Amino acid sequence: MSARRLQRNVTERARLTAGDAGFGVWERSLRVNEHLDKDGLLTGATLLFVAPWPYFGLLLFLPMPWWSQALCGATGIMFFCWGLVQFPKACRRWWSGQALAHLFEEGAVLERTRGRIFALPYSSTAVEYMTWAERIPDSDGDRPRTHLWITLPDGQIAMLDAWGKQELQDLEFIARRCGLPAAPRALEKEPLPTPQLW
Repeated sequence: MSARRLQRNVTERARLTAGDAGFGVWERSLRVNEHLDKDGLLTGATLLFVAPWPYFGLLLFLPMPWWSQALCGATGIMFFCWGLVQFPKACRRWWSGQALAHLFEEGAVLERTRGRIFALPYSSTAVEYMTWAERIPDSDGDRPRTHLWITLPDGQIAMLDAWGKQELQDLEFIARRCGLPAAPRALEKEPLPTPQLW
């Protein structure tokens, strides 16, 4: 485990939440979904502020037949609308702070440092640990995807996603701490609908 991961401490809010739930001694805190927080913000900003404007520029400054104008305009509007949806979602996640999983003797605390927080007893929290091969567009190959789905006390399901080696190790540790096997359940295809990203 990297030095950066070892130095992560439990937040005071998580310590109080775990104390109220009777979770016992703190063991470890892990940053989760870090890559998606960063990638989501970049993707949303690109879709909103970069991708549509070349199409609008072509529409305004390049003489073309009406059907080409309609195609350029529709493509620009599609990217712009997609950005209007993705960018605010990514901003809300970013504004709600880092996504952390704090592990204690008897349960975990799932926290957004400036947002929601949940106490999750190991004995009564539904957790699914799974992997599947995701098809990469415009490629002959695929890549493994691994998720941990955690049912929150309010009935929603929070998704923890892993891409890199460190995130995969962290999800495995959380899964084992929740009483699941170290190897995720292999699925034939992506489970849909995908729950909300934590």
